[in-house]
Amino acid sequence: MKMEPRKIQSTNRGFSIQFENGYAISVVTHEMAYCGPGTAEIAIVYVKDDDLVDPSVIGEDWGDTVKGWVTPDELASYIAKVQSIRNTENI
Repeated sequence: MKMEPRKIQSTNRGFSIQFENGYAISVVTHEMAYCGPGTAEIAIVYVKDDDLVDPSVIGEDWGDTVKGWVTPDELASYIAKVQSIRNTENI
């Protein structure tokens, strides 16, 4: 099944970017998130199920399904990693 094209959604708490591979990266910066000035909290989401995904899918071990205190440069790298996940359902 082909997922709909990329989608960017934003709220007053953060934003998410959905990719054609069926995954999205969620980025939040609100007061309850694991972040501070100039950083953000991120998570990988499998859009079809709206479930958080273990970061091992991008070769990472965060010790949780969210990663806090992500810098802008790290965020750019994580966006690219999530975009490049190969979804075998789309093959």
